Amino acid sequence: MPNAAQRSHCAKSGLMRFGVRVAFVLLTLVGCGSKSGLSQLTGGAAAGTGASGGLGGTSGIGGASTGGAGSGGGGAGSGGSGGTPVPDCIYAESGPPQLVFTWVDGVRSPLLATLAKGSAGKRAEVAIAATHEHFWHPDIRVAKVSMGADGLASLTTDQKMTGYGVDSHATGHLVRAENGALDLLYYHGDEANASVVPGIKFRTFNTSTWTPLPEVTIEDKAGFAYDIAVGPSVGPSGSYTGAGRFIAWRSAPIADSVVETRVAVIDASGKMIRGPVVAAGPGSSNQFGAAVAWTGTQYLVATNEYLCTDEILCSGGITVSRFAPGAGSAASLGQGSEFPADPALRARTPQLSGLPGGAFVAWRELGEEAGSPQTLRVARLGKEGAALGPDTTYSTQATAGPILHASDQGAVVLYSEAGDSDGPEGALGHTVLWLQQHGKEGHALQSLQLPTTALTFGTPYAATAIDAPRGLLVAWTGQPVQSSAGTTSALYLSFLRCQSAD
Repeated sequence: MPNAAQRSHCAKSGLMRFGVRVAFVLLTLVGCGSKSGLSQLTGGAAAGTGASGGLGGTSGIGGASTGGAGSGGGGAGSGGSGGTPVPDCIYAESGPPQLVFTWVDGVRSPLLATLAKGSAGKRAEVAIAATHEHFWHPDIRVAKVSMGADGLASLTTDQKMTGYGVDSHATGHLVRAENGALDLLYYHGDEANASVVPGIKFRTFNTSTWTPLPEVTIEDKAGFAYDIAVGPSVGPSGSYTGAGRFIAWRSAPIADSVVETRVAVIDASGKMIRGPVVAAGPGSSNQFGAAVAWTGTQYLVATNEYLCTDEILCSGGITVSRFAPGAGSAASLGQGSEFPADPALRARTPQLSGLPGGAFVAWRELGEEAGSPQTLRVARLGKEGAALGPDTTYSTQATAGPILHASDQGAVVLYSEAGDSDGPEGALGHTVLWLQQHGKEGHALQSLQLPTTALTFGTPYAATAIDAPRGLLVAWTGQPVQSSAGTTSALYLSFLRCQSAD
């Protein structure tokens, strides 16, 4: 039987128009039934015992200068070999979480990007990045792990944590490029060196030699990297061609703290091809957020524009727009969808994740006062950004914003809630990760709970899908289950094995 929290989540769900009856049965029998809660693990049995290359050890320390789920969301295709449709997944826990890295100082904001999805006889390879908070400045570092058919029991660290995003005073966004390299969009600042001009940077990482290439400046003095998606570049006539990226960031100050959200298409080297185009603003620096995705035919951007004055109380909402490149250097934003917020709530930074033929968008709405009601909303979009039916709404008490990952397994939205917060911070179950699963057509499938230790600040979780073994990897940063001398933080991986939803 579902517990009270699960009943609350399930009762609030508004199912989308695709497969309503099927979705209702699945949500009732699966999402709100016995498979909704993952087993509550306790003690240190879930932690790794240490191995060469840093598995369960301290390889997060040292090296040179490293953020959801292959941010920007390009999901895998919805068809298998020969055009055979790939079924949606119902996830099931596959063994305890694995301790992968530990640090003697802080770590936060994990990022995952699947380098190789795996196949029969070939291991799946995943890049894991995180922001390392050490004495001089925070750096984004990246490592590579791989696993075989036995899942986390076969996990190895193939490349140690290596410097990537220098002086990253905010989280970055990591994606796998079409050639197997990694790309990172992040904020580079140096508070200790006045000669360094802070700003938004793009940096490619050679995964064959495991070394970063020189960083490329997107905009000097810009303040925050919102998102990056892999797709095509744009030719002189305005058609999509070649290798490119779609990026979103918070601009340089216009006056004091007044800024705007900007988007642009860059090529694989980081050169700006179209843009920047203003997606939201101008306004106060803490009132905006953005996410981007490639749908297979279009770039989409989702923004939360919060336009209020001292005299007017307003809630804002989410706007999804289509990027429209023109000839020469021309570009604009075309119509997509608007999702007004509940009048009593404010829409926070959206998440957007693409898959062929469309995308998913997810966002949180909450009041201005601490402890006020919250909702999580999830919607399926067509390739032009139009909403394909009503969104699904969940009632939450989330302690951090959601992340969203869409693939040929379906879509999953991940966020944290307090668990047994009176217990030890190093006990699994102190905090709970909720995973809300949706099929590729948008219908709700299942609600899962994943127990964790106390989490770090920011958005301390990420997810990415792999093919063999087929399932979802979830990374989270938090308190170690068993703290060794000097260890203050750790990165864990959990694996959820895919079972057909058909």
